[in-house]
Amino acid sequence: MTIGYVGLGPERSNSWLSRLVALSLLLPALTGLYLADALAQVAPSMRIASSPNPVGSGARALGMGGAFIAVADDATAASWNPGGLIQLETPEVSVVGVYGHSTNQNTSHDHPEANGEGTFGKFDVNYFSAAYPFHFLERNMVFSLNVQHLYDFNQDIKYNFTTQGELGGRPYRNDSSFTYEARGDLRTVSPAFSMEITPGFSLGATINVWTDKLLWKNEWSRKLSFASKETTGGSTKDSIGLIEEKYHDIFGINYNLGALWNINKTVTLGAVVKTPFTMSLTRDVYQDVHPPNPPIPPIPLSYKEDMELRFPISYGVGVAVRYSDHLTLSADIYRTEWSQYILRDSHGNATSPIADVPESQADIPATHQVRLGGEYLFILDKTIIPARAGLFYDPQPTQGGVNNFYGFSLGSGCMIGDIVLDVAYQFRWSLDSKNILLQVPDATTDVTQHTILMSAIYHF
Repeated sequence: MTIGYVGLGPERSNSWLSRLVALSLLLPALTGLYLADALAQVAPSMRIASSPNPVGSGARALGMGGAFIAVADDATAASWNPGGLIQLETPEVSVVGVYGHSTNQNTSHDHPEANGEGTFGKFDVNYFSAAYPFHFLERNMVFSLNVQHLYDFNQDIKYNFTTQGELGGRPYRNDSSFTYEARGDLRTVSPAFSMEITPGFSLGATINVWTDKLLWKNEWSRKLSFASKETTGGSTKDSIGLIEEKYHDIFGINYNLGALWNINKTVTLGAVVKTPFTMSLTRDVYQDVHPPNPPIPPIPLSYKEDMELRFPISYGVGVAVRYSDHLTLSADIYRTEWSQYILRDSHGNATSPIADVPESQADIPATHQVRLGGEYLFILDKTIIPARAGLFYDPQPTQGGVNNFYGFSLGSGCMIGDIVLDVAYQFRWSLDSKNILLQVPDATTDVTQHTILMSAIYHF
């Protein structure tokens, strides 16, 4: 069996997958009219395969555990703290590639048939930027243009689910298998600007434009299917079901607002706010259920609806201490208000995409990331070799609590003339996380995620 990245999504009994689970168990007892009504509206899914918490990009930053709000001294500062862009002294272009690999180990006491391990891996371009510092009105300024990969929806989930007992005084058993496939990404094109207000203090802003009208496809799709074999006494009946969805025509704008204050030659403070915004999108749905025949005929259905997805505000502060030209230590704390993450469908119904319940019934706490990092520079005659390391706590929201995720990172690199090369490895894990394996209430999941980032920066 294969189970993809941990992510956000429907995890309660009224989710779209719950409907198929229930249908696979109840199909023989349903009439065609009731079944059509039960499937008339498929609940949408916003399962994010990557970490849902806002993070920036870059191998250098991730090598320091993501504790970069008060460091932010390369072009990826537009994603961490645009106030830090002012530290760029020469024009530069940069590109960051990333490879991610995740393993989920699932365990259920009540449904051991759902136990198993799954993996998923993918390479992608994480970030691209071009930055140009200049002097205007007796002040230093920097403009940059950035493309950032923010959310990954790619998942593959397969598992089995069995129920058994008595039905009408006869032995009853239902063996169902479920397959979920999701593909797609969300990126932004993000111009950014930073200005020196006073020596040692700067402000900056990044405009994140979420759209699928540019060179890439900002969209995602998913396909869910089930096959069910029901045995009652000596009689066996088969049924299958399919739901396909596509989310597209995406548009939204939000801002990263940042400040950087060099208190003295040793201590720097940074702060960033990532504003809330509403993303508009269109959902296409096709579903086709084939109950056991006779008596119920196949039930195909397709429709389209316009939706709105409200993203929450998030904000963080950081401190960096430069003990010498060689050693820098940094720490960040970051908060995201996940109770503000709301999906509104074409009928005006507002739900929490995390809990898959009406907004009024959701109990989604805010999450707090804590990140610690350090960098030591070995300054040689013709190059500089950095050694980086970091630790972090990166919890994931769920109904009524959080799943605790922890991690560490290591990184290094070198300078070759005007080119800076960096590489980082990050390991993120969680033990006994809940609400990850859909529709198995007592299941817990041990998650391990490996990420390798490689970046190249060219200074003009």
